[in-house]
Amino acid sequence: MCWVERLSSDATHCRQKYEARPDPPATAIFPGAALSPVRKAIPIAAGIAVAAAVAAYALSPFFMETYEENTGAIVINAMGSSVPGCEETDECFIPSVVTVDVGGEVAWINEDVAAHTITSGILADGGPDGVFDSGLFAPETTFAHTFDSAGVYPYFCMVHPWMSGLVIVQDT
Repeated sequence: MCWVERLSSDATHCRQKYEARPDPPATAIFPGAALSPVRKAIPIAAGIAVAAAVAAYALSPFFMETYEENTGAIVINAMGSSVPGCEETDECFIPSVVTVDVGGEVAWINEDVAAHTITSGILADGGPDGVFDSGLFAPETTFAHTFDSAGVYPYFCMVHPWMSGLVIVQDT
């Protein structure tokens, strides 16, 4: 083991001694090493408790349902989607198509710098159909809708009509 010996209080003036020395006591390297067995066991017990809680949650029916069923989805209004061009790569809404089960909720998060709408319908086919409409929602806000009936729900942004997406709601 190599030791560093200080020659002054300035840490830049150090020299290494290459002679063999015994290892320092554990308390010099790990100050908590001198703790009693009970005090050492507390962090270990806390770690075990946390691991058990995580395992219990992971194995709980709620956790399994979340992944076995399609109970919800998140869609991001992409940064820059207020400028034409995102429709060419189908990246105005990310993802542009989501699938949820009946009773599932879709949440749209506006990560763009401009306000948007989430309006159900097809602009070229009569426009809004009245199923859902966020109204104008500002950057860094969220709009959510719960779908109670199976079907295909196209949507678009009234302010930026090149932005469109699709929600597919399936029976469970």
